[in-house]
Amino acid sequence: MLSNETVLLKCFKFWYIGIWQLFFISGSWSQFCYSTSVTVHSQNPLLSYYFIKSLGFSRYEANAAAAKLNSVKAPKNPDLVIKFFREMGLERTEIKKLVSITPRLLFSDVNRTLKPKFQCLREVRVSGSDLVDLFLADGKALYNAVGSHLRSNLDFLRKLVSSEETLVKLIKRSPYLLAVNGPKRFEPKILLLQKFGFSNPQIEKLILQKPRILLQKFEWLEEILHKAEKDLQISPTSGMFKYGVLAVIPIEVRILRALDVFTRVLGCKPEYLISNPALLMLSLDKRVIPRNQVLKVLEEKKLNQKVSFSRAMYISEPMFRSEFVLPYKDEIPNLYESYVTCVSR
Repeated sequence: MLSNETVLLKCFKFWYIGIWQLFFISGSWSQFCYSTSVTVHSQNPLLSYYFIKSLGFSRYEANAAAAKLNSVKAPKNPDLVIKFFREMGLERTEIKKLVSITPRLLFSDVNRTLKPKFQCLREVRVSGSDLVDLFLADGKALYNAVGSHLRSNLDFLRKLVSSEETLVKLIKRSPYLLAVNGPKRFEPKILLLQKFGFSNPQIEKLILQKPRILLQKFEWLEEILHKAEKDLQISPTSGMFKYGVLAVIPIEVRILRALDVFTRVLGCKPEYLISNPALLMLSLDKRVIPRNQVLKVLEEKKLNQKVSFSRAMYISEPMFRSEFVLPYKDEIPNLYESYVTCVSR
C-alpha cells in the first residue's frame, strides 16, 4: 500500500506536469491545519514564567515549550545554559528559537554536554542562524555523543571535499548534514555516484550544489540517476550527465521538503494538499514559514482569526503585509520586524 507521501508526490507530479504541458503546448485552514481554538496549558507554570521573563516568550509560546518536557521538574540552573549560549555569540532571539525547538537544552550540563558539541561545531563555523537550522533538522543533535554524529559526520564529509573552506560552505548550505548518522546514510550514495562514473571532483561539485542529495533515500537517488540516463538519454560517461542529474533533482527535492513542512510542521492533512497542490510550489523560507508565524501570533492574540490559510499564502507580498502585518505594527511591535527579517534572508 502506498504511503501518504508517495500518493501526494504522485498527485503533485501529475498536476505539475499538466501545468507545464499546458504552458509549452499553448477546506478551510482550521479544518486541516492547527486549530485556532486550541489553548496550551502549562503543567509547569514556573518554567513557563521563566521562559517569558528570561527569553521573551509569549504566554502561548512558553506553555507550548514547557509542554514538550516530560518532566515537570525545573532545570537546576538554566541561567548557566543561557549564559553559555550568549558567550558563544548567540543573540537572545536565536537562544529563544533554540529553546523553543528543544526545551531540554535548559537541562544540559554545560561542561559535559554543550561545550564538546560546540567545540566540534566551531570547527566548521556553525553558529547563530546555522545552529538554529541544525536544531530544526534534529533537535536531538546536541544530545548525541560527539563521536556518533557530529565528529563522525565531519570526518566523513572532509573526505569528500578538497578543502576546509569547501567543507564550511557545505555545512552552512545544509546544517542538516550534521544531524543524522552520516557515514551510514552518505556512503551508499557516494558509492552509487561513483558507480555511475562520477569522479571525486564531480561528486564534490554536485553535493555542494545539492547537499540534500546525501539526505535522501538511496532508492530516490538511484531513480534520479536512471532518469537522467534513460529519460534524458544522456550516457553516464558523458560530461553532460551531471547536468542532466541537476536538471532532474530540483523538483523532486522541493516537493519532498514541502511535504515534510506542510504535514509535519504545519499539520496539514494530505487531502488538503491534494486539493491545493500549488501550495507545494511556494517558497517555504520566504513565504510559507514566515507567513505561518504571523498567523500563529495573530491567532494567539485573538486577532484576525477568520482567515483562509491558502489565501494568506497565495496573496502578493504587499497585500499580505497590508492585511496581516502593518495593521498590528503598534499593537505587536516585534511582529513587523521579525517578519521582514525572515523574508529578507
